[in-house]
Amino acid sequence: MALPFLCQELLSIPTDAPADYEWDQWEIQSYFFFGNTDELERFSRLTGRANIALALAVCEWIAARLRPLSGDTDLDDYLESGWAALIDVNYSQGVELPFEEWSGPVLAPQLIAIGIINDAFFESDDDPEMEWRSCYAINLARYVLPPDTRFEDWLERSVQRLEQFHSWHAEGDIEEDIFAPEVYQGGPVGRELFDHTKDYNSQDAARQLNSLMYKMNPENEYLYLPDIAAPN
Repeated sequence: MALPFLCQELLSIPTDAPADYEWDQWEIQSYFFFGNTDELERFSRLTGRANIALALAVCEWIAARLRPLSGDTDLDDYLESGWAALIDVNYSQGVELPFEEWSGPVLAPQLIAIGIINDAFFESDDDPEMEWRSCYAINLARYVLPPDTRFEDWLERSVQRLEQFHSWHAEGDIEEDIFAPEVYQGGPVGRELFDHTKDYNSQDAARQLNSLMYKMNPENEYLYLPDIAAPN
């Protein structure tokens, strides 16, 4: 992954922690496919795009947790394309998920994370409520992360920032156009929001997202970036 490091809190994940949590391949939905009522209500006040950005950032924790155990980069690559899709969905692509090939406590959670992002961008026509995707990603992260990481502290501070800058109320409660070809999901959300050592201003979000394109891996098979010159 060519993107900058997401946040310092990721360093709290031990690189030698084994995948010693219970894993039943026939019961994988029980590890993530539900929503905490209080969190669903809280996240519903965030824009759809804020929830997608949160899911992407949380899945970066899952990638950091499992990368040392598998060495696989597919989740990293798909997350990178997810940030690109947050700029323009045409910059990424939907994927078919090979569940039979990605089984077990290391590979399956990575595939589920890919599936959560894929679902948010490409499978959400019948279910545009993006707060569910945030919950799915958070549930999975809580299940696979070892104890004593800084995840919960990072999560709370990130949600507070999203509430400040990217709730429906903060963005202006734009009235939905029932004749629009797709559901409006809110304004741009910069990845820098999730690095709490940096100041954040929603006015800079579009510029920050676009600047990410020039740091992405051009050989990433999931990316379809425009052929444009980098800014000076």
